[in-house]
Formats: sequence, C-alpha cells, structure tokens
Amino acid sequence: MDAIEFSDELYRRALVSAGSPERLLRFRRMVAEGRPVVYGAIGGSITEGAAASSPGSRYVSCIAHAIQNRTACRLVNAGVGATDTRFGAMRCREDLLRHRPDLITIEYAVNDVNNPDRDFSFEALVRQCMGFAPDALIVVIFTLREDGVSMQEIQLPVCRHYDLAMISYHDAIWPELSGGNLAWSAVSPDNIHPNDVGHRLIADLVTRLLFGQPVEAVPLKAPLDPRCAEYEGGRVVRAEEFEVDSVRGWEIADSVRGYRRWTASEPGAELSFTFSGPTLLIGYRKYAGEFGRVSVSVDGEEKTVLEGFFEMPPGGTWRGGHIALEKILHAAGDGPHQVTVKLLPDRHPESAGHRFDIEYLLKG
Repeated sequence: MDAIEFSDELYRRALVSAGSPERLLRFRRMVAEGRPVVYGAIGGSITEGAAASSPGSRYVSCIAHAIQNRTACRLVNAGVGATDTRFGAMRCREDLLRHRPDLITIEYAVNDVNNPDRDFSFEALVRQCMGFAPDALIVVIFTLREDGVSMQEIQLPVCRHYDLAMISYHDAIWPELSGGNLAWSAVSPDNIHPNDVGHRLIADLVTRLLFGQPVEAVPLKAPLDPRCAEYEGGRVVRAEEFEVDSVRGWEIADSVRGYRRWTASEPGAELSFTFSGPTLLIGYRKYAGEFGRVSVSVDGEEKTVLEGFFEMPPGGTWRGGHIALEKILHAAGDGPHQVTVKLLPDRHPESAGHRFDIEYLLKG
C-alpha cells in the first residue's frame, strides 16, 4: 500500500495515554472560551519541519491551524535538527518556556537514540516544562525511523510517572509497515523524516487528542532518576558569555540560529575560561572538511581530545556540520574550575585544515 489515511483504528493504536485529565480539560476550556493559545513545540528536525514541502505542511503548523480554527493561536517552534534532549533541556526555558505556552509538544524519540544521558536528560526537559508551565498541556510524540527504532520504551516510564499525554506515531503506522501493508516511502522521503502525509498524520493524531476527551492535574513528582538534576538546572552559555581568563588565536564569530561561536584555525591557539558548577558539556561543530582537534584540560589536567572532523560512513553522502556534545565535567564540585582548550597540530588524515568551532557550553 502506498497511501495511508487517518482512521479510528490508527488513533486507537496511537493513543498511549491521554495523561492528566485536568490539564486536557483546562486546555479545552481555554479554547471553548475563545482565549488565545500559545502552542510551543520542542524537538529535533522532525519538529523543525525537515522534509515538509512548506512551513505550513509541518505537523506543528497543522496542529496550530487546527487550534486557529477554534481560537487565536501563536506557534513557537523550538525544533532544532540533529539535537537531543541534553541540548533541549538546557535551552527550553529560553527558547520555549519564556513564551508561556499553553500547549507543549515534545518530540525526541528519534534524536535521543545516540544520547548517552537520554535516561535522565529527557526527564529533566519534562520536569522543566511542568515546573515552568504548570498549567500547560504537555503531549509527548513518539516518532520512528524506517527500521522501527524509537526511544518510546525509554521515554515511556518518565511520561507515565508524570502522567503526560502520549501519542505514538510509531504505534500507529509500524504494524502496517512491518506487515508489508504500507510502504515507508508513502510517509517519508528518507529513513527518518515524515513527508507531508506523515506530518499531516501526526497532526491529526494530536488534534484528535486535543479535542476528543477531557481528563485532571497532578503535582510535580520527585524524579525517577536523580541524575536529571544535571540538566534540569542548567543553561546554554553562549560565546560572548564565557568568563575568559586568556585567549590567543581564538575569536568570536557569528554562527547559526542566533548563536555566536569561538573559532580558531591555527595550531597552538588557546582559550582559557573559568567555569563554576558540577556539570559542563562542550558543544562543538563536526564537519567532513577543514576541521581539526583540540585538547581540553580542567584545572591543569587534560580531560579529553575533541575531534572536529566528521568521518563519513562508507557510502554516505552527509558531511555533517552538526553540533556534537562532549561531557567534560560530571558531578564535580562547584568550583570555580579553569578550562583550557588548545588547538592541536595533528589532525584527521582526511581533514583539509585545523579549524575548530566551539558553539556553546551546556552548564549544569
């Protein structure tokens, strides 16, 4: 089958839980009374709208349009491609929660596949959404890759613990895909991102939840995993906010999505800055081009070497350009600590240069 349409059976499979009745009832009451709604979405490239033919075809836009048919709606799309819940947890307050959303959708079931801290960084994101937007309706969307891989089972215990609404795009279409009744190409042009049909189906599933049944609110519970505190209280530190002690050969330059980066190209370039806090991650760009390596030392002790060159998999065409995250400090004392980043003379044999970009720090 090379086509799929929304049906009651698809929705039955997709509805993992309607979550807290009070939150859903509160949202439905807002809409019924004609009060304006702020809809905020956070996630990866699927939420950002990859593979949709136009901004209006993205699932977030379709959900916003369904709300607009009932009352005024402002969409805040905080989706960022090739990022996981570590980044999401530390940027959610600035990029999403400061807009005071009434409805929040969270979509990281694909992007958290390679996140080593996914067990607790996802929970940290959820807790902040519940803590900073206590009246918002939160809907977690479980997406999938072509091979059926999804972090749904990893995220389910957290969602059940906090009584969140859950819609599984995975459960809706995987039986048709695995049974040979539906071709993946009907819903996606690659191995991950939904096409317009897929985006519309996700939106229809969420919309049915929003305007289908009422349900009640619960207080924020203690975390299932105390390690989520690493991300729950953290923030993104931009280049211009570094507490620089000394700098040689590094400079601040514009980056993407409003961020600014530290960049260097000559071996020996050195950047030292002071950091206070128990957790530190460095976000750095990886690209199959002129990128090199840096050593990272904390309080005079070398902790790691970061590789900026992206090694393409055999037969692959994607050259990278994404932001990689490396945890430098974990459960350390509050400090202060001095962190030194030095551009090394050696490089990957396929690299054409030594450039290295520090995009931001994640401070816990």
